[in-house]
Amino acid sequence: MPSSTTTLAAVAAGCTLLAYGASRLTSSSKKASTDVAITDLDDEILSEEDCISAEDVVAIFDKLFLTMQNVVVQLSQQVQQIQMSGQMIPEAQLRGLLKAEFERALVACQ
Repeated sequence: MPSSTTTLAAVAAGCTLLAYGASRLTSSSKKASTDVAITDLDDEILSEEDCISAEDVVAIFDKLFLTMQNVVVQLSQQVQQIQMSGQMIPEAQLRGLLKAEFERALVACQ
């Protein structure tokens, strides 16, 4: 069973990969969609103001990534302090704590 520090490191690495993938996706979609015109969708003509731009998506995911990264850093420090005092946190409790902190941070971002 991996330690709680390993679990937090894996979550941090996953967040980093997610942010990297999102940035690569948006940069490649910018190149591919520069000549695309807005067309009607379900017989509705959409204006550019009604659509979410790639820049908006990148900004949102950047903020989410930084928020989640801060949660992981804070929890890592707390877990490390607990482990240094000789206590261990069960894996299930750590997952629940991580999930609760992520949800709290996301609600605060909304």
